[in-house]
Amino acid sequence: MADLFTDAPADRAIVQKAFGAFQGETGKRYGIVAGVIKNAGSGWELIINATHTEMNVDSVSSLSGEIVINYATLGAVKVISFVAGPDEVLAQAGLTVGATVTPTAATLRMARADQTIADYISYSGSAFTSLLNKFTIGTFTSGNLTLTHANTGNVVGSVTSRSDVLDAGFSSAGSSIAPAQTILSFFDRATGVKQTTASTEMKAALTRTLPGGIITAPEISDSNYPGSNIWFVGVFELA
Repeated sequence: MADLFTDAPADRAIVQKAFGAFQGETGKRYGIVAGVIKNAGSGWELIINATHTEMNVDSVSSLSGEIVINYATLGAVKVISFVAGPDEVLAQAGLTVGATVTPTAATLRMARADQTIADYISYSGSAFTSLLNKFTIGTFTSGNLTLTHANTGNVVGSVTSRSDVLDAGFSSAGSSIAPAQTILSFFDRATGVKQTTASTEMKAALTRTLPGGIITAPEISDSNYPGSNIWFVGVFELA
């Protein structure tokens, strides 16, 4: 039902009973657009199931990395307010959502501030560890320590040795620094010889960078952010 709110006396009691003290200017009519969307892998779409539904949404589409929510049939003539926000999964990943809104459609864009994955990597005498568990420890083979981590989308990073006798660097092995993987090696500081036996002198500070900026819609899906979705609600003045 497009015409949700009016300020006519006969309707005001119904509005207040259902929604609390929601009132506007005398003679004005108001409508709401609301829902929740997700990308299950084939594009952004409304969640409509036993526990979720939508209000006054005509369609949802992805265009050039943006999400467009269409509601032309609502008959809005002015935008009062529109808010879109990430759920807890996207919020924990540092993603925010903004909107460009017209009386017929809202275009959502996602963005993220610069972030870093940083931790202290060391050998305890029995195993390699990531102090803050930012990196997942893989194999140590032929002097190459393989680490996996959140996908940074780039090959930017830095490593600094914390040993007095060994230097640390990115391995010469293939894909030593990839978007979701980093391979480290340690070298004798005096001779430059690569160390193939683990020792407690193998310790380093490792940083990988996730650049900020606009995140295109196809990059966000259940495959890399399981269970993620975006909530939205807008209030409009009707004709």
